[in-house]
This record gives sequence, C-alpha cells and structure tokens, in this order.
Amino acid sequence: KNDSLKSITYQKVKGAGTKANPYLIYDGNDMNEINYYLQLGNDFTGKYFKVAPGVTTIDLSLKELSYTALGSRETFFNGNFNGNNATFILNIDKENEDNQGIFKTLGENALVENITINGIVKGLSYVGSLTGRNLGTIRNINNYATIIGLHNDVGGIVGYNEGVITNVFNYGPVKAAGSFVGGIAGQSYQT
Repeated sequence: KNDSLKSITYQKVKGAGTKANPYLIYDGNDMNEINYYLQLGNDFTGKYFKVAPGVTTIDLSLKELSYTALGSRETFFNGNFNGNNATFILNIDKENEDNQGIFKTLGENALVENITINGIVKGLSYVGSLTGRNLGTIRNINNYATIIGLHNDVGGIVGYNEGVITNVFNYGPVKAAGSFVGGIAGQSYQT
C-alpha cells in the first residue's frame, strides 16, 4: 500500500497530498488514477486533493474515460477533496449497480467540498450526484444533474447519509421507483 500511495505522488498526479501541497486534479484521467489506488486498498486518509487552479471543468462523461464511481465495497474514499468550484460533468449509467455518483462511498474521515455537478447519474440504489453513501462531511455542493434510481435511497447530492452535509443545493430532477427519495439525500440519519 505505501509503495502504491508513494507512486501516485511521483508518477501520475502532481503534488504531495498535504494540505499545503495537495495532489492536483486536472482532468478525468486524474480522477481515474485516484480510483486505481482506491481499488488497491488505499483510502487516502489524511491526504489532500484539489482541482488545479485554472481548471473549470472536469468532464467525466467522455467515453474514452470509462469513468466509474470512485472506490469499492471494501475501500471508501477518506481523503480531503476540494473541487475548487469546478464543474464535474457525469454520464453514469449503471442501473444494475448500487453506490453511484462521483464517489461510491465517502468514509468517516472524508471531506468533499466546492463542486458543481451536471449531467446524469443512473443506478440501482444508493444513488446521488456526489456519492451513493456518505459517512463523512460534504459542503458547498451544487447539483444540476439528473439523478435516477431504480430502487431505494436516491437523492440529488447523496443517496444515503450518516455524515454531515452543509451548504448544498439541488437544482436537478430526482427520480426513483422505490422509497427513500429526496432532493438532497434520499435517506439521512444526520444533518
């Protein structure tokens, strides 16, 4: 794990992963690189990511990216992610899969902030523009994307929430065939 985490610093994404020198995100390839290391079991606890200055759009809808929500059932994103007020464009169509959004699940140590989201996210259950499930902290998110869930726990920002959500706004339609559906969170046990 440590070797893999070290290699992201030197080979792929610029930055040191610290608050003063975060890993810089320039495009969808960098987002896929984060997912690669999450799949290896690195949850990025204590690491910092930031959309690079001057980058206004991260287009995750490009076919050649084959973008999938970041993380896995075993490894949740637990880092700090500052979208730097960039717009993320999604085209996720995984109607037979749970935990859809930019992230699958945000862990208890995660902080994700300063993102605008456009496009469409379609999944089974636990579907939101930012994340399917949130156990961490989310703030300063604006969603304009269409969110479609074919079952339960579907929300404009997060499908299922046990974390903290502040200063978020949903302007996109949210559609679901099941229960626990909401503009911000489909189901929430926190604030």
